[in-house]
Amino acid sequence: MTDQPDRPAFHGLPPFEPFLLVESGAPQPTRNDGETEFERGYIEGARQYRIALLRHAIREILGDGGPEEIEARRANWIVERQELIAALRDVCSRHGDNDWSETDYLADVVTKHLDPYLFKGDENE
Repeated sequence: MTDQPDRPAFHGLPPFEPFLLVESGAPQPTRNDGETEFERGYIEGARQYRIALLRHAIREILGDGGPEEIEARRANWIVERQELIAALRDVCSRHGDNDWSETDYLADVVTKHLDPYLFKGDENE
């Protein structure tokens, strides 16, 4: 059991350990700016870890596909949004109002232009 708090594991990436053991009192070579080899190694390791973490996050969000797959997903999202807007226009014309723009945030469309009309006569509200 360690005294260190649990760190999240990022699927396939080891947790970043910011503290490395160095022999106490061991001399560290320095540059003119006073930075030691250990410090430079630590900084470079931390930078490489952040890059690996960002690459991992991008793969998780976009998948392993190349630019073609990313563009195909984007096109699917656009078509899906257009279909959702058409369905909302239909439902709002029957049960709410269509006084909204297609660029509006869709959750706002539901809560402001549909929801108030659906429960207008509800006694329990």
